[in-house]
Amino acid sequence: MTDATTLTDHHGRAEGTPEGRRDRFEWLVLAALGLLAFAVLGGLVLRTIVKGGVVTGGDGFLVVDPLQYLNWLRQSSQHFAAANLYDFGPLDYTFVHPGVLLSGLAYRLGVGLVVSYALAKPFAIAALFFGVTGIVHRHIPRRSDRRIAMVIGLFYCAPAAALAGWTLAPGAAAKFQLDFAGGETWTGSYLWGYVFSAVAVGLVPLGLLAWERGRDGNKKMVALAAVCAVFAAWLQPWQGATLMVAIAVTEAIRFKSDGRSVGAVAKSALPVLVAPLVPLIYYFVLSKTDPAWELAGKANDLPRWPVWVLIATLAPLAIPAAWSYRPGGDRWGSAGSVALRMWPIAALLVYYAPLGTFPFHAVQGIQFPLAILAVLALRDALKTKQLGRLLAAVLVGLLVVPGTVYRVTQMRDAVNAGLQPFFLTADERSALRWLDENPESGGVVTENYLATVIPAYTGRQSWLGADSWTPQSPVRRKQLDRLFAGQLSTAEARSLLVRRGGGFIIEDCRAKPGFFRTVRPFTRVVWKQGCVTVLRISGAPTR
Repeated sequence: MTDATTLTDHHGRAEGTPEGRRDRFEWLVLAALGLLAFAVLGGLVLRTIVKGGVVTGGDGFLVVDPLQYLNWLRQSSQHFAAANLYDFGPLDYTFVHPGVLLSGLAYRLGVGLVVSYALAKPFAIAALFFGVTGIVHRHIPRRSDRRIAMVIGLFYCAPAAALAGWTLAPGAAAKFQLDFAGGETWTGSYLWGYVFSAVAVGLVPLGLLAWERGRDGNKKMVALAAVCAVFAAWLQPWQGATLMVAIAVTEAIRFKSDGRSVGAVAKSALPVLVAPLVPLIYYFVLSKTDPAWELAGKANDLPRWPVWVLIATLAPLAIPAAWSYRPGGDRWGSAGSVALRMWPIAALLVYYAPLGTFPFHAVQGIQFPLAILAVLALRDALKTKQLGRLLAAVLVGLLVVPGTVYRVTQMRDAVNAGLQPFFLTADERSALRWLDENPESGGVVTENYLATVIPAYTGRQSWLGADSWTPQSPVRRKQLDRLFAGQLSTAEARSLLVRRGGGFIIEDCRAKPGFFRTVRPFTRVVWKQGCVTVLRISGAPTR
C-alpha cells in the first residue's frame, strides 16, 4: 500500500497530507469544541453562583443518564464493578466500564464526584478533534476544503430538527422523532452528559487511520487500531461494531486489487476484528445473565425511526456525499478511501441489525464521513476553482447555526422547567450528605425528582430511579405520587414502605401535609433542615 502522503486524486493533487503542525484555524476549531463541551456545565455553575444551590453534575438533555454515570463511577471506586442501585433487590456487581473506572479512580483519590466525571471531557474533546481532523487531513488535500469539512463534520446539527421544532406542535410525533435523530447526529449531544459516548465516537476515525497505516506491516499501528476498536466497543458497543464492519467490508473489497496474501490480511485485520469481540460478548452475556441488564435491554428495545426521519436528518450531507460513491478516478483507489465510504454504510448496517437494543446510537458519528464525502463531491464539481468565502460561510452557517441555536434553546428550556435534578438546594445537599455519612443501613424512598440522585450522592439504593433500571417503574412512580400527596391510608403506606432493603424517606418540600400524618405511626424524623426532612422507617426487615 502506498503511503497516505503520496496518494493522488483524479486531478493529480496529493490526496493526503502529513499531520504535521496544525494551523491556527484548527486550534480555533479545537477551542470551539471545548467551549461547546463545557457550555452547559459552566452555565449551570454560573447559575448556582447567582441564585444559589448545588450542581448535581447532570449536564445533558436527560439528567438521569449522567447521574447514572456518577452512580457507576462511585461504585467502581469502591468495588471495581457496579450494580443496579435503582431497586432494593440484592446487589450483583457485574458491570465493569473503563470510563467509569478511570473517573472512579479520581473520586477515590479525593476528587469531587462532579469533577471526577468532568475530567473525562478533555479526553472526549481530544478523541473527537484528532479523530475527525486526522481523517480529514488524510482524505482532503486542499486547506480551504479541509476547514469546511472539519467544521461541518464536528458541528453539523440537522436543520430538519430545528425546522420541525420551530413549526410543529410540541407533542407532534414528527417533532419528537426528528429531535431524537438530530440529537444522535450532533456532537454536542455526546459532549453534554455523555462524554464516554464522545470518546467512543472519536475512536472510530482514529481506529481507521491506525488500521490503514498498519496494513503496510506496521505492528504498532495494528496494535493501536485494535486498542481503539476494543475501547470503542467497550465504551459503546455500536461504535465498536461499526468500526469492525467497515474494516471487514473494506478488506473484502480490496483483497483482489491489493494482491495481498491471506496471511498479510490476517496480520493487519484480524487483531482489529477479533479484539473488540471480547467486550461485545461481555455485554451480550450481561444482558442474558444479569436481571438489571435484562430489564434495561427490554426497556430500550424500541422500534427504529421511520426511514423518512433518517433521510430528513442526513439529507443535507448524504445527498452530495452520494456523488463520491460513483466509480472512477481514485475514489476507490486505496483501502482508506474505501473504508471512508464504508463507514456510513457500516453504521446503517449496525443500526438495522436485529441484535442488541437501542440501535439509535449506531448513527452517532455518521456525520463525520458524510461531511468529508460531501466536501470531496463539492471539490469534484468545482474542479480547480476556489469556493468563495461568502458561499462557504453560508453553507456552513445553514448546516450548523440553526440547529445549534435550537439545541441551546432546548437545553435552556429544560433547565428552566425545573422538572429534572440539574440542581440541589443547599438543604437537599445537606440531607444527602447526612445519609452518606450515616452508618445505619437501608435504602431510600423519595419522590421522582431526587430518586435518581440518591445512589450517586449517598451510595444507597433508591426504590425509584431510571425507568430502564427500575422494575415496574411507572407503577412505583404512581404509588409514590399518591404517598407524598397524602392519598394513601396508613396501612397502604406501611405496606409500601416497610419492606426489605428500605430504611429512609427523604421529603424534599413537595409533600402534602397529609403525608406526614400517614407515615407518623411507623417512622421517626432523624434529620431536618429547612423544609427537607429525613425519616427513618421502623420495622423494615434487614437484608
